[in-house]
Amino acid sequence: MPTTQSSAATIMQIVITQVAAEQVWAIRHRSLRIGQPLGTERMPGIDEHPDTINLLLTADGNGVGCATFKPEQNGPSKWRLRGMAIDQSHRRQGLGKRLVDYFVAIHGDSIWCNARTGALEFYQSCGFAAEGNEFDIAPIGPHYVMRIVSE
Repeated sequence: MPTTQSSAATIMQIVITQVAAEQVWAIRHRSLRIGQPLGTERMPGIDEHPDTINLLLTADGNGVGCATFKPEQNGPSKWRLRGMAIDQSHRRQGLGKRLVDYFVAIHGDSIWCNARTGALEFYQSCGFAAEGNEFDIAPIGPHYVMRIVSE
């Protein structure tokens, strides 16, 4: 006689909202500036820029991810992605891609970033492609310039 198995799935309530920079600093610090002093998560000239867009991703009411997009007048794309962060305990669940997809749906896909080498696979899953050679950003480490490749 055949048997069936069922398992309970945990479903998170995910909400993405545009917020003030101060609301993403804690996530940036604990995800991107491990071992560095408080304040290093701030981006002077970007956080307070009136056209900067900070997105906060909450899971079940808790802030677990963020991304900051700054318009670029003379850059290779219209927007630069900075401060992309997902808490360690929530990585590899598609939440970072949801942040990027949310932004692209509203503002288009003309986006570039400096991506940590260790995050290349993530950015590629979001449609970004690496350009040029690896370079170092002290004290953070090796990076690549990446840009979304439109189909």
